[in-house]
Amino acid sequence: MLTLPAFTFCEANSWLMMMQPLNTLSNLIYLVLAIWLWNDSSARLHRYGLLLITVCSSIWHATAIAWTFWLDITGIVIWISLFVMDIASARKASIISLMPYLVGGLLGSVLTGKLLEAWLPMHSGAFIPFVVVMIGMVFHPAIASKAKPYCAISAITMTGALVTREIDLPMCTIFATGSHWLWHVLSAFAVIGPVMLLRYHRK
Repeated sequence: MLTLPAFTFCEANSWLMMMQPLNTLSNLIYLVLAIWLWNDSSARLHRYGLLLITVCSSIWHATAIAWTFWLDITGIVIWISLFVMDIASARKASIISLMPYLVGGLLGSVLTGKLLEAWLPMHSGAFIPFVVVMIGMVFHPAIASKAKPYCAISAITMTGALVTREIDLPMCTIFATGSHWLWHVLSAFAVIGPVMLLRYHRK
């Protein structure tokens, strides 16, 4: 078991100089997602953010050095920022006009993570707003019908991802690898909803 500031992971099986091999290699799912989106004009910028998540999260789990946690967070924030820039491009809107949504969303997620920390450790509550938004998109009348199934998939897979994130430590007594690696896989699938919303709502 590996414990770092505010984060504890079950897997601690060093292999090929990786402190958490399965948690590290599972980040390749974001590389696969980036390749899938490579020729999608609506993913002009944020596909590079997915590549960055692959690198940053892999370094964090491979080294288990405390400061690389912030590298992981930086990769995620940059991907979100690039995604917002792609939204601005697709909707022919200014980035400034979308900044309140970006800042508000990030602050709301951080606040939710803090408020729910007693029930969802490791700030997992920060991802609850995403699930709520994706469910809302399914029922929103202005959302393209083609995008709605993907929003439902995102809500379901992110919920499953949160479960695997939270049962990682209890799983230690059964599987030495834990289940955090499944968090990476399922959260990558959860990205599909926002990606399809962007694809089907271009102007």
